[in-house]
Amino acid sequence: MADLSVFELANRLGAEASRAAEFCDDCQEMSAGFFTGKEPTPDLIARAQDLDRLTQQLRAIATALHSLAGQACPDWRVAGAKITEGIGLADLADRLDGGERTSPDHLRAPAGDMEMF
Repeated sequence: MADLSVFELANRLGAEASRAAEFCDDCQEMSAGFFTGKEPTPDLIARAQDLDRLTQQLRAIATALHSLAGQACPDWRVAGAKITEGIGLADLADRLDGGERTSPDHLRAPAGDMEMF
């Protein structure tokens, strides 16, 4: 796997954080249905607030990463394979480092697989 510029990596990470925040927004919209027609429990309210906090944190991380990309010198480079070494989702690792996974299937889970099952 080739080296990546810090600019490119920071932009890719920022895009992933933004994508995750959008997913959280969708989850928030879906969870709003839990509040209709019944009195929300304190636990349900706390979980909804946690989801909102997660969304805000992901957006802040995306903003910081895009800012980092704008500050990075063009010659700053990192080893893409080392950066994505511990990432279990193959398609996410591919988007970050621009590679294609050649690891055995049992080492990387395809997107959508839930590790809890």
